[in-house]
Formats: sequence, C-alpha cells, structure tokens
Amino acid sequence: KSTEKKTYVLKNLRFPFIILITFWVIAIVLWQAKDNIFFLYNFGYIGTAIGLGIGLYIMLPRKSKPNGRRLAQFLVGIYMLGFLGLLKQENMQLEGFFFYLLAGMFAGSAIHYVVAKIMGPILFGRGFCSWACWTAMIHMIKRRPT
Repeated sequence: KSTEKKTYVLKNLRFPFIILITFWVIAIVLWQAKDNIFFLYNFGYIGTAIGLGIGLYIMLPRKSKPNGRRLAQFLVGIYMLGFLGLLKQENMQLEGFFFYLLAGMFAGSAIHYVVAKIMGPILFGRGFCSWACWTAMIHMIKRRPT
C-alpha cells in the first residue's frame, strides 16, 4: 500500500517537475548562449516558484489548494515587482513593452511578454498567467473574503 501511494504522488507531481525542468533548461541555455548569468537566476527562480506552487496545489487538500497558487504568485510577484521593478528599474507592464519596443531596445518586458503572455499560454493554457502574474496576485488579494 505504501508503494502505491508513493507511485500515485510521483505520478501527480509529473507536471510541476516538467514546468520546473523546462524553465531550468531555458535558464541554462540562455545563460550559456548569451553569457549572462541573469538568465540562470531569472528563469530558474520563476520556474522553481511556479513548479513549487503547482506541486502544492496538487498535494494539498481541496480546501487549501488555492494556497499553492497564492504561493507561486507571491514568490513571482516579489521577484518581479521588488527585484526587477524596484531594484533593476524595469517596467514589466504592457506600456514598458511598447516603450522598449518602439525605442528599438530588447529589455526585460519583451522577454516577459514573449514567455508569460504568449508562449506560456500557448504551451500550458490560459491559466498560465494566473499562476505567475504579480498583478493577478494583487487582484486576488483585493477580492479575498475577510
């Protein structure tokens, strides 16, 4: 019986591991290709946060499942708003994307939109942004019943 439970748990955690590994592969490839360690931290951190959140969502009881999503949003939100937004002074919003695009620059917001808004939903469905979007985190906190 114990072996069946372990097999069941591992089978259910396949998707979060696929997400985590995918992001880490992208991180390593971009780090090596661009010779910029930022890609390793950026994609590695985000992939780990999303994989952890989805894994918790799968493993937690029904009533606590939203906490997995909240954890992923919180971890990604702190990184994007705190580190990228405030410390690195990157505008990760849509207006930042168009500002950099029209200025002929390829900045963080362009990577953000390609990965999070275009490729993520194509590969993983429309719910992808709701797992990794800091603005969705803010909206969820505002709507949360007291």
